[in-house]
This record gives sequence, structure tokens and C-alpha cells, in this order.
Amino acid sequence: MDDAIKAAAEANNEVKLPLNTHQRMNLGWRLVVLDRYSKKETAKMAGISERTVANMRTVRKTLELSGVGRDELPLNWWRASKEARRLDAREERLDYEDFKLPIPMKPPLCSEMIAPPVSGMISPPV
Repeated sequence: MDDAIKAAAEANNEVKLPLNTHQRMNLGWRLVVLDRYSKKETAKMAGISERTVANMRTVRKTLELSGVGRDELPLNWWRASKEARRLDAREERLDYEDFKLPIPMKPPLCSEMIAPPVSGMISPPV
């Protein structure tokens, strides 16, 4: 079956019947969902870059970690990436209360930075 998938994917990338970008991306996504091939093999079969395959693998992992089963993954790359972005946005909502930093009551005076007010000195000794 692997040979049949490879042959079909490579045949579709020939110059006589070129796939458009949308079709190549969907083919790459389907190969990523199958999870049978290396990044390099997937990129070559689908006619997309290895970085795109890496992004697709990240989307697949995001969807699977959110509870989407492998059989429930979208067959369309655009839908899959949109769903993963929606899930990421939901998780990345920050609670700004966690990032509150204490604000000093007043900034230190220049003379306090040179010598602390306890010593009574305004400037360092000469």
C-alpha cells in the first residue's frame, strides 16, 4: 500500500498534470495524517517544503493533544490549520494578574543612588 501511495503522489506531481498549491497542501496534509513517511519523503511526494511538513505535523499534534482522534482529523489542510489556530488562541489567553509586578512608590533620587540616605552623605567622599 505504501508503494501505491508513493506512486500516486509522485505521478500527480508530474509536469503533465500539475497540482495547484491547494491540492499539494491537501495531499501533504493527508500524508502527514497517515504518519508513515519521513519529513523528506512527505515533502517530495506532495511537492511542498519540509518546513511546511513540519508545520503540518505540529498542527496534527495540537489537534491530537486537544482530544481529536486520528480518525476525526480534518481531511483538508486549511480546515485543520484553522482549527489548530483556534485551539492555540484559546490556550494562549493570558491572565494579566499573573504578570503584575510591584510598582515602587517613588523613584530613587540621584543622591540616594550615589549614597544611601542613612549615611547622611550627599556625595561620595573626596
